Amino acid sequence: MVGGRRYTFDEALSRRLKELEATLEDHHDAIAAEAQRWLADIERAAIDQLEVLEASAADKRAELQRVAADQQRALEQAAGSQRAGHDEGARHGLPTTASGTAPDRKIEDLREALDEQTALLEELQRLHAAASELENARAVTVDALRRSLDSLGRDVLAALRQTPAGDRVPTDVPPVHWNAPPDAPLS
Repeated sequence: MVGGRRYTFDEALSRRLKELEATLEDHHDAIAAEAQRWLADIERAAIDQLEVLEASAADKRAELQRVAADQQRALEQAAGSQRAGHDEGARHGLPTTASGTAPDRKIEDLREALDEQTALLEELQRLHAAASELENARAVTVDALRRSLDSLGRDVLAALRQTPAGDRVPTDVPPVHWNAPPDAPLS
C-alpha cells in the first residue's frame, strides 16, 4: 500500500477544476498578448507605409511645384519677348506675327505642360487625402480590436464567475497532488 493521504473524488475534482481554470487563464493571457503583438505589428506597418507615402508625396509635390514655377516663368518670358517683338515690328512699320507661328506654338506647349503639371499636383493631393483616410481606418481598426479583446476578457471572467457556488474551487486551498489509478472510474 502506498503511504500518504487518499483524496476523495470531490477533492480531486475540485483540484482538476482549479487546474483547468488556471489553464484557461493562461490561454486567455496568451491570446491577449498575441493580439497585442498583432495590433502593434499592424500599427507599425501602417505608420511605416504612411510615412513612406507622405515622404513620397512631399517630394513629388515639391518637384511638381518647382517644375510648374519654371514653366510659368518660361511662359511669361516667351509672352514678354513676343510682345516686345510685336512692339518692335510695329514701330518699324512691319506687320505683326500671325497666330500659329513658332513663338505662339511654344507658348501653347508651355501652357499645356503647365496644365499637365497642375493635374499631377491635384492627383498627388488626392493620393495624400487617401493615405490620410487609410490612417484613420487603421486607427479605427486598432481601437475596435482593443475593445473586442477587452470584451472577450470580461466575458471569460463573467463566465467563470457564473459557476455555481457549490462547484467553485476555494482559492485558499493549497495545491494537492492526487494520482488516481489508471483504471479508476471517474464517477
